Amino acid sequence: MKTGFYSPSFFDIRLCEERHRTERSGSPFSILILDISDLTDSLQNGTEFNIHQIKKVITNIVRESTRDIDIKSWHDHKTLKILMPGTEKSGADVLAGKLEEMVSHALETSFGIKNSFDLKKNIIITSYPEIIRNSVTRPENKRENTRALNTEFNSHDQMTLVCPLYLDLSKKPVLYELQKSIKRGIDIIGSLIGIILFLPLMFIIAILIKSTSPGPILYKQRRMGFLGKEFTFLKFRSMYANCDEKRHREYVKDLIKKKMIKLIAAQGISLYIK
Repeated sequence: MKTGFYSPSFFDIRLCEERHRTERSGSPFSILILDISDLTDSLQNGTEFNIHQIKKVITNIVRESTRDIDIKSWHDHKTLKILMPGTEKSGADVLAGKLEEMVSHALETSFGIKNSFDLKKNIIITSYPEIIRNSVTRPENKRENTRALNTEFNSHDQMTLVCPLYLDLSKKPVLYELQKSIKRGIDIIGSLIGIILFLPLMFIIAILIKSTSPGPILYKQRRMGFLGKEFTFLKFRSMYANCDEKRHREYVKDLIKKKMIKLIAAQGISLYIK
C-alpha cells in the first residue's frame, strides 16, 4: 500500500498470527493504540475536513516513524493501532515518546491546537507476553500507569473484552457459547475414552520409567495456553531427572567423535579399494 496502512480486518488477522507465534516461541510484540476522539470532538468547527487533515498529518508522521514490518491501521476513523512484532514495551515506549513530540508539534503548527489535547493520556501500549505476567499485579502509582495495561482479569471473557490482544476472539458469533460448550464436551469425552483405552499401556510405561531411572514418572512444565492463560503441561519423563547439561554435551561430543571415526574409516577403506 502507498501509505503503509492496512484495513482493520487485515490488522486483526496479523494480530492473531503474531499472538500465536508468541505463544509458541515466547518472542514479544507490542500494540500501540492512539485514540484521537477527544481531539476531534473538542474542535470548535469539527468538520470532516479538519478531521481528515488531522488524520492525514498523523498518518504521515506514523509512516515515517515506524518500520516496514509494523502493521498500521485506522479503526473507526478515530483510533490508530500499530502492531510491532519482536518489540518489548521499552521499545514501544520509545515510539510513543517520538509520536507525542512530533504529533503535538504538528497539531500546534498546522492547526493551532496547543495544550487542549493530552496525547500521553490517549496512548495505550500493550506488550505480550508481558501483559500476562503483569495481569495479577496492580501498580502502586496509578498515575504512572497511563501507558501500561495492567489489569486483573477475573475470567476469560473479561480478559477478551479488556485486552486488545484478543480482539479477534471478542467478536463472538451468535452460536459461540453453544459451540464452546460442544467443543468442551467433546474434549472431555475424548480425553476420558483415550485414558481408558491406553491406561494399560501408560501403566507399563510408568513402571519402566520408575524402574530404569530415579526421579518422578511425569515431567511438569508451565506453558501458555488459550487466551494467554498458563497451565501445567504433563508428559512421561524421557530424560534423567535433575540432569546436568554437561552430560548432554559430553554425549553429543562422543556421538560426533564416533561418527567422525566411522566416516574416516569408511573413506580409508574406499581409498584402499581404489
